[in-house]
Amino acid sequence: PRFEAAPTVVETPGIGCLHPLAPGRYFLSPREYLDWRLSADAAAAATAAGAELAPAEAPRVAVLLFRKHVITKQPYVWELISQMEAEGLLPVPIFINGVEAHTIVRDVLTSVKEEAGTRETSYRPQDAASVDAIVNTIGFPLVGGPAGSMEAGRGVAEGLLGSMDVPYYVAAPLLLQDM
Repeated sequence: PRFEAAPTVVETPGIGCLHPLAPGRYFLSPREYLDWRLSADAAAAATAAGAELAPAEAPRVAVLLFRKHVITKQPYVWELISQMEAEGLLPVPIFINGVEAHTIVRDVLTSVKEEAGTRETSYRPQDAASVDAIVNTIGFPLVGGPAGSMEAGRGVAEGLLGSMDVPYYVAAPLLLQDM
């Protein structure tokens, strides 16, 4: 057989943000994402698609997504983001490889309740977003990896979430495996 052409390579960053109204675009930080999401460009994309966007003053919810599910285009990713918008919540969808969820919370998420003096030196305010809640859909604990075996991780998670003082929900997606 003759080889005609290779498909276009799409590079997906290890960590990033995305939105159904910006197909094929990955934002490299929650701040970059929010700058787009609150822009006239996002509003125009929503109007063109007949989609609803939550207002700028809506509660902001960080959604931790498993990068593999983004790459494989699992429908729940886009459905969850779209439904949150329709329900009046402003999603901040962040995809990660899985076991570094705590570094995202530590380095690029904050809350209005959090005190500036309690931040780790790794905190990046220029990339950060202030959120009112966090939803973890990755299927792993915030700290500890797939087995959740790191006893010390419990204290790290308590410290991170305690200083933010926002609700934290675990909502692992139900996926079916083909036989």
